[in-house]
Amino acid sequence: MADFCELLMERRSIRDFDETEVPLGLIREIVKDSCLAPSSENRQPWRFIIVNNKEWIRRLSNESKKNLLLYLEKNPDLFDAVEYSGFLAPGLNFNRRGLKFAERTGKPLLGFGDIHYLWQLGRTYTWIYAEPEIQSILSAIRQGLVRIETSPLSWPEAAWWWMTSLWRAVFPANSPPGIVQSDKIEDGRCFGTAQKRMESQGIHVGK
Repeated sequence: MADFCELLMERRSIRDFDETEVPLGLIREIVKDSCLAPSSENRQPWRFIIVNNKEWIRRLSNESKKNLLLYLEKNPDLFDAVEYSGFLAPGLNFNRRGLKFAERTGKPLLGFGDIHYLWQLGRTYTWIYAEPEIQSILSAIRQGLVRIETSPLSWPEAAWWWMTSLWRAVFPANSPPGIVQSDKIEDGRCFGTAQKRMESQGIHVGK
């Protein structure tokens, strides 16, 4: 049990890979072990194609992305709404393509805060005018009964975010999580601030 907890604490997400070539024998072993995963009625419907030519990997990746984007563009009814990312700063907004797509298709925008730190709370979120149950919320989103609240990051905050991400990439070991009060206010922005703002408008949050 202690070893399992240690694995959980030291796990990390890998987003950058080096150029070391993985031996084909090791890949086959990984594939073989992957087949032990459960499947419906033990049908094991998977098929594997191993591609180890870097140029082909790049071409397959580019073609897959292009085809997926074309498919999504041609089938807007797959979406009930379009995500509006809260990671924006003066002169920097990655939502432009999404905004054009939403305008062209008549889809509502839903604010997404991508919260990793307390100070990000209350920055970007969405008011949904619905009863507090799933079907009512989904119906309200489809009807566009939503309103985004967003506050762009300052450039120092954006730089701090990037530096923190870089630091975690270089030193990936996770420290044990501390206990943080949910109503603690940091830099005037966190759940406590958002809660006070909502309650000032007559909307009760919490128990």
